[in-house]
Amino acid sequence: MIADPCFKSTTYSSPVGCSYGGKFQTDVRTPALLNAFVGSEDIDFWSILGDNFYDRTGAGSKEFFAKLSTEVKATPMVTVPGNHDYWVLGDPLVGTVADQCGNGHMQFYAQDAEASLLAQPGDSTPPFNFTVDPAGKGLLGCDKASPDNSRFYHQFGNIGLIAQSGAFGLEEYNGFMTESCKWLGTPGIEVGVIVGHWDKGGLGAGRDMDVPEFYDEMAKLPGCKEMAEAGNLKFF
Repeated sequence: MIADPCFKSTTYSSPVGCSYGGKFQTDVRTPALLNAFVGSEDIDFWSILGDNFYDRTGAGSKEFFAKLSTEVKATPMVTVPGNHDYWVLGDPLVGTVADQCGNGHMQFYAQDAEASLLAQPGDSTPPFNFTVDPAGKGLLGCDKASPDNSRFYHQFGNIGLIAQSGAFGLEEYNGFMTESCKWLGTPGIEVGVIVGHWDKGGLGAGRDMDVPEFYDEMAKLPGCKEMAEAGNLKFF
């Protein structure tokens, strides 16, 4: 699991700098490490937990993924949006209509999120919820993609993984929280892992929606409560 990756690019320029990208050669070393480790049979999935290359347009993401091996690309990837994936400068207070507000992230990385339940076998419904117009109102700000595009739960071996975005209010997550905690009781799941981006409040995170606070709320619910008491509910 990694988060907040960046690199110095020759093809695009992010409004957010990458102070140590040149010093540590992250444009070469990060994909090299992923190719060495994720490409092995020992890895079941890998993650980028938000602020994915501080990339508003997708140009940097395209450049980075072109350096990954077929083996890495064939390995399941889990990702969640971070504050810079909504507002490239990292804060809704300085957001503009040029920001992607999570819309680019949800399509480029295309997780099997809750919104995909809208698509039924045999129809042409996209696996995304496009009901929110990202354009916003006026020149400042944009409207975030619907929360069901960035939350999901899946099983990898004996791990039950629950993913969330801190950019919403806890009240918008109540049903999902209850459902996903109940799901952790599925036979075969021995460890629950909650993943998100925000490690503390602010910068667009809703109240109690940074991951440590979200964990505390989840640990009160049936399914998560029992797993937490057994020491088997973790968060990243």
